[in-house]
Amino acid sequence: MKNRIASRMDKLLPSGIRKVNEKALAMEREGKNVIHFEIGRPDFDTPDYIKKAAEDSLKRGEVFYTSNYGDMQLRETIAWKLTTQNQIPTKATEVLVTVGLSEAIFDLLCTILDAGDEILVPDPVWMNYVNVPRLLGAVPVSYRLREENDYQMDLDEVRSKITDKTKALVIVTPNNPTGSVLSEEVLTELAKLAVEKDILIIADEVYERLLYDGTKHVSIASLPGMKERTFTLNGMSKAYSMTGWRLGYVSAPEEYILAMNKIHQHNVTCAPSFVQKASIAALRDETDEVEKMVVEYQRRRDYAVKAINEIPGLSCRCPKGAFYIFINIKDLGISSAKFTDYLLEEAYIALVPGDVFGTSGEGYIRMSFANSYENIVEDGMVARSIFAIRFGSRILSDPEGHKTHVIGSLESIFLKHPIASKKLVTDKLSAQVRDILNLDHEVWTNPWDNSIASTTSFPDLYHQTLKKCNAVYYYLNAFLIANVPSGPPDMSALLAELGNYSYHSGLDVG
Repeated sequence: MKNRIASRMDKLLPSGIRKVNEKALAMEREGKNVIHFEIGRPDFDTPDYIKKAAEDSLKRGEVFYTSNYGDMQLRETIAWKLTTQNQIPTKATEVLVTVGLSEAIFDLLCTILDAGDEILVPDPVWMNYVNVPRLLGAVPVSYRLREENDYQMDLDEVRSKITDKTKALVIVTPNNPTGSVLSEEVLTELAKLAVEKDILIIADEVYERLLYDGTKHVSIASLPGMKERTFTLNGMSKAYSMTGWRLGYVSAPEEYILAMNKIHQHNVTCAPSFVQKASIAALRDETDEVEKMVVEYQRRRDYAVKAINEIPGLSCRCPKGAFYIFINIKDLGISSAKFTDYLLEEAYIALVPGDVFGTSGEGYIRMSFANSYENIVEDGMVARSIFAIRFGSRILSDPEGHKTHVIGSLESIFLKHPIASKKLVTDKLSAQVRDILNLDHEVWTNPWDNSIASTTSFPDLYHQTLKKCNAVYYYLNAFLIANVPSGPPDMSALLAELGNYSYHSGLDVG
């Protein structure tokens, strides 16, 4: 049978994020306890007032098609939101409601891009902005977001890449995967450039509510001369923890909305009716739910950023928005894919290699901190992950393979067992195995009392533990073979051994 898959599908790359996620889910089905830091999915439940609005809608029998454009009340609510919160004067007729942000991107790019057109996209970036243009026969042209520039766009580079074929430019702020936020100064200069060169701007603002340290979000469509050339994309997923509800929207001049609807109506008809009603409530009846979520995200961010930056060879900037940390691993001398594969397969830690976001992402890994603080800190998820990263960097960056071949299996034990991974490590490479492992310089903590620690080397501590176990077995055997005394036996020696030492660490627990 002939292969009848269209050749254009060769231009469409599968999601690197979902590839990691699917592998992690398969491992979980095998009984592995995988820690998920790969998916940008809020761990918070959808607020009750939103769920109740959906339930009430269903009870009213609102289970039928809405207008292709979206429920008019929702469009009016989105227009109100954009006008009052984003300072973008917007009419309901300038809004199209879609099935998530992904559909909005597809509809938009199908509407504006012809074969051969060029579109400027950031690198790194969420790859929908690269794959869809390729599918349409257009040409995505990347401009780099550099760590040393705090991931702000270089306007001189952007200007140099604008040609007669450039139709549009994409910005994602706050950014996925870097967590950066474009400054008002940069946006102002970009607006001037867009007007000068007469190019369209696609502004992905889905993370706009997730901002930290007083960082300000500016919608580029609110700047002079920009509303008529800007597509503002947003959705309910991130701010309201509604990822599974699948509702997004795009705001643009009405003639573009009319054109986009042609794609939209033939593709999905409309977003689910009861989800639209719930989204009205989300926008209109919000109190402090988002603010509380942001406070919690910032707490997690602060913990994880500090822990990462304490690891020799690794570094990260403190993200100003979204819920991602882009970790620099370049000093390790290994690829992002190799490192994340190791962490997943050996430590059951799922992170995303930076190269799935573009060539500039190589040398980085993305970590999502959209997970509960209790899981991250109290249950040791980030601690276990940091420990795995420490070990992984030491194993994978060893050019002579000493660590991989001599103690790789031993390290794997510690990576996969939370109690064992209470061990705190330092990093020092050497040609000698003892130095490679820093066996003479490591701190071991007691798993039942973290205030108790020892600087004894691992081999010595291991031998101490064996001696303690041997002593316990000796006392037990002595009681078993001894004649039964007339009174209770003196078990003080045995109790001293049992009560005063941890057999996981060999440390005195008092």
